[in-house]
Amino acid sequence: MNYWERYGGDYARDTAHLNLAENGAYGLLLDVQYSTERGLPESYDALARICRASGKIEQAAVRSVADQYLPVGDDGLRWNPRAAREIAKAQRRIDASRLNGKHGGRKPGGNPMGTRQEPGGNPMGSPPATRPGEALPHAPSPTPTPQAKARAARKRAPDLPLPDGFTISERVRQWAAANGVTELGKRFEHFVGKARARGYTYADWDEAFMGAVRDDWAGLNGRKQNDKQSRREQTLHGLTGGLASRRSERVIDQHD
Repeated sequence: MNYWERYGGDYARDTAHLNLAENGAYGLLLDVQYSTERGLPESYDALARICRASGKIEQAAVRSVADQYLPVGDDGLRWNPRAAREIAKAQRRIDASRLNGKHGGRKPGGNPMGTRQEPGGNPMGSPPATRPGEALPHAPSPTPTPQAKARAARKRAPDLPLPDGFTISERVRQWAAANGVTELGKRFEHFVGKARARGYTYADWDEAFMGAVRDDWAGLNGRKQNDKQSRREQTLHGLTGGLASRRSERVIDQHD
């Protein structure tokens, strides 16, 4: 194929998570696939050579794009799914044109006045029609990351009232240990009491509890600071009191 259709707005939408190096690698690999109308090699090293990726960052970008958008097919080669369909359609159009040429080309009157017609039923250069839900030629279907799946699940999940038997999960305990959170039991009791009293609802109660800990709903972080200050003052008082007592003893000894 001498060209492939790429629409800037759609491409930006579907590849917004790619960095600069990944965008460049993806464009180069698509160019090669469309221009050669062949599958790309499975080897990451071979793909890196196609993209002229010499540094570690560039090679990592090639690997990332290949894993997301160019799965290995049954023939052992990498194919972008949309590119494969577009190449197959283009080949069918070429075969139809050749067959039409063997039968004498267009019928008289099919193209009056010798005017030029756009190939492929795309008058005035307008974008080709697609079926509902079908991606455009450049719009790949990336494999979602676990983080993206979790965010999507939270968006879909409805807010629910406090579950029966809600307790501190192992996930929350590990998070608390990793972040140096203390007095987790007291914080949990305060969170549950406040949530029940005010009728709070959440899609993810573990996440809500961790947010309450971060925001110090129980007010324990300020108390700890006050306790530290009080201990420092007591220590200072003890030191100064002891010093004053020793001075008094020296004065008494002098009078004696």
